[in-house]
Amino acid sequence: MPLWRIFAHRSVFSPTQKRELAQAITKVYVEEVGLPAFYVNVLFIPLEEDEVWIGGEPRKNFVRVVVEQIARQMPTPEIREGWMNRVNEVSG
Repeated sequence: MPLWRIFAHRSVFSPTQKRELAQAITKVYVEEVGLPAFYVNVLFIPLEEDEVWIGGEPRKNFVRVVVEQIARQMPTPEIREGWMNRVNEVSG
């Protein structure tokens, strides 16, 4: 079951953008891996400017994506590369 955690300042994504991104991520897992859509979890975690410090300075123009996947293996380098290409298309 994949879990995507997307950390960003609350001004970065609109509700529509969140929905579109979550749907695009889900579509990759459904079409490429064959998972049921309800297995795919996408969490948007809002952080304020004073909660993220980059280079010693507070920031609000950031996005950090952390992906955890369990119960799936990518058996060959070609499959892994193809999978990462699809993920990069979505998170672009």
